[in-house]
Amino acid sequence: MNEPATKVNPEEYVASLRAEAKHLKQEISTLQQNGKSLLDQTIEATERGLQLRTLDDYWRYAKYVIGARVDMPNLVSKDIKTAEAIVIAVQFGAEVGLSPMQALQNVMVVNGRPSLWGDAPKAIVLASGLFDGKSAREFWIDESGQEIPAMGIHESFGAICRVRRLPDGEVVERAFTLAMARTAGLLDKDTWKKYPHRMLQLRARSIALRDVFPDVLKGLPIAEEIAEVESVPTASQPTSLQELTKKLKNLPEPEVETQQPKPPHPPLSGKLAGSLLDARDRLNIPDDKWNDLLRRYGCLDVAGLSEAKGNELLATLQFPEPVPPGPARRIVDDDEEVEKVKKRLREKYPPKAKAEVAEVAVPVESGSLFS
Repeated sequence: MNEPATKVNPEEYVASLRAEAKHLKQEISTLQQNGKSLLDQTIEATERGLQLRTLDDYWRYAKYVIGARVDMPNLVSKDIKTAEAIVIAVQFGAEVGLSPMQALQNVMVVNGRPSLWGDAPKAIVLASGLFDGKSAREFWIDESGQEIPAMGIHESFGAICRVRRLPDGEVVERAFTLAMARTAGLLDKDTWKKYPHRMLQLRARSIALRDVFPDVLKGLPIAEEIAEVESVPTASQPTSLQELTKKLKNLPEPEVETQQPKPPHPPLSGKLAGSLLDARDRLNIPDDKWNDLLRRYGCLDVAGLSEAKGNELLATLQFPEPVPPGPARRIVDDDEEVEKVKKRLREKYPPKAKAEVAEVAVPVESGSLFS
């Protein structure tokens, strides 16, 4: 048997809905406050310092560093000025095991390139566990290679760095002398004038560590090694479309080299062209051989010949026998003379021998006309 429906008081029902909505609103406000608090604590702080895990962490850290430079202007290298550069420097150090603050203190910009400097390379190698501290030594030598105290400066003075890689590497020594520094143009720099002993030591060390521990240092440059490399100047990049448009408008017009057209050679006369075609028919020269002959004169048909080249070709065709160069070669351009030459040719080469005429070798330069 069904129970009778309970009657609901509308006023009580509305009041309950309002109470529930108020409760939900309070929960939402609590969640928002907790969420904001969580966002503020995204960067985890441990006994080893701040732990940057996301790109947002890097960016927020970079903003803190920029704010701190007001009171600590030498906190990072003077060439690292923007938040983007700080993010790159921190990542640069992270790839070789440096904490964010260590990276900012030991990454500097030399000739536009981020690099490790000072004792940072040695610290990274020591932390790798592959450095044999018992075999390692740094000392100074004279011109004979004998170890001397770090006193007195002369051309043969130099520093030696001796290192060995564990577990079974060989002992490696690398040297750097004042003479080498002079050749590299380093002695004119202020740092080398003030601290020659220290700079020699750091330079010899950087060479040795890069040679023996390239995997630990990830191939990253060391400031003492690239200090003498001249920086390549780069043009400033436009920062807006308007600036780019202005730069393009100010570009000079390119200079276009105009070649003067070569004067055309005198056209071939119709009489000479007819004589050439007639000579071709007389000698029964095949089309392929005729085309090869014209190509030797730099053209594809008779119309492309100059007057001089046409006369030269006609003279060659009229004298199948070798003709000495110079005045002895006649240029026939008279109709009556042409008929006389034809007559002599018909007497010398009767029609029955016409087939052999095409095979007669006519010398042109170093070869035959039809070869």
